[in-house]
Amino acid sequence: DAAPDMDPEDMKDYDQNEEEEDKEMKEELDDEPSNLPDYEQRKAWKEASPVQVYSKSKDKWYEGKIVDITTDDEGEWLKIEYETAQHKKVKQVDRYGPDVRDPIMTECRAITAAIKVDINIVAIMQDQFQVSETTKRALPVALGVEESVRAILVCQSQIRQSVRLAGSLLNLKPANLTETSQPLWAAV
Repeated sequence: DAAPDMDPEDMKDYDQNEEEEDKEMKEELDDEPSNLPDYEQRKAWKEASPVQVYSKSKDKWYEGKIVDITTDDEGEWLKIEYETAQHKKVKQVDRYGPDVRDPIMTECRAITAAIKVDINIVAIMQDQFQVSETTKRALPVALGVEESVRAILVCQSQIRQSVRLAGSLLNLKPANLTETSQPLWAAV
């Protein structure tokens, strides 16, 4: 993390240890950036793009925005401005490193992961479905309801993801639309 109220020009020299740790993590990944699942999103980031940045000292992710992008022989670096409860901070991270992530993709993955949690009420109540012939006949109905609930949650997740992504797309809407692009932006 950077010191509060630090001149952004001095940022690169501020915490060489943290930069060295970032480089070591990148080397450990030994992954070509284009192999990352969110490569296209990361590649599209520009100044003012919203991101989440990881603070090692706080062991927490913070909402931030890219304020500068630089390139050197080691890669592409994002200067990210973010706020903790106490201070406004600036941090420089590798565009493809583990300390920065896309907030929308993170939310979408979290929603999808939450849905994968089993809804297994029927399994928990299995003994109660064996009490009588009537409860045995109710078992397939209960299984059907449980499966329907899972399907509803998956649909709800997909709708939420679509709305979030459409909102992000609208932030990219150009000021001067052509006749061809106007219907496309209206659809979004």
